[in-house]
Amino acid sequence: MDHFIHIAFILAIFLPLGIDGKPPRKIVGGISAKINDFPCVVSIEIWGQHFCGGALVSKKHVLTAAHCLCTPDERTKTMTIFDENALKIAAGSSSSKHLNQVYEVEKINVHPAYTGESPLILHDLGIITMKEEAVLDATVQVVNLPTDYCYAGQLAIVLGWGYLKDKGGATSEWLQKAPVLTLSNEDCMQKLPYPIEQDHICGWYGQGVGFCDGDSGGPLLLNGEIVGVVSMGYVCGSGLPDIYTRVYSYLPWIRRVIRSTYH
Repeated sequence: MDHFIHIAFILAIFLPLGIDGKPPRKIVGGISAKINDFPCVVSIEIWGQHFCGGALVSKKHVLTAAHCLCTPDERTKTMTIFDENALKIAAGSSSSKHLNQVYEVEKINVHPAYTGESPLILHDLGIITMKEEAVLDATVQVVNLPTDYCYAGQLAIVLGWGYLKDKGGATSEWLQKAPVLTLSNEDCMQKLPYPIEQDHICGWYGQGVGFCDGDSGGPLLLNGEIVGVVSMGYVCGSGLPDIYTRVYSYLPWIRRVIRSTYH
């Protein structure tokens, strides 16, 4: 792999979370979750280390965040997509260290409208195509795509293997879950210094609860459906809302990518 891609990859993973709405990667204020209860959740690994979350949306496809899969060049307005050979998908285990099923990556698709420009990151979705179909069992299952718009006032769940506290430490070995109350855009904008779009879901559950380093790309689940993907936030567990990419807005693109693999 080109040295530039290695460097860009490392920077994208390990740059600290800023205060101006940057891609987050962890859950704080959560509790341990059993993979049997959330068998769609997978860990995206580089060189054997967890760095982002995702969810199986078919036997061969993982839905995650675009910022987990590429790095933008603001000068040239282009994207460098990461080398498929550097990534692996780990499924079927609550532990990020004791793996069950591990799959190699065949292809990476980043949403064509994604630019990575902050403070408001738009179209932050990516799809990983695995070389083999996942073997479905009690710990590995495909999640349902949303059948309706996710409205405000819903109690959802976010999952991930990220850090358990802000400002350092280690990522959690064990899958974590935390409650998320969906807010209206109007309520969200009263708490955040910038507007959000209809293609975002704003989620909040008070001081000390939220996602951060290690949770990017992880699923926001509601009634057995993946309604959101972890996208961006402020200081972890600060009491400010977190932002998810609204999956319902991107169903045509998701289905098109999945169909292209099988036809």
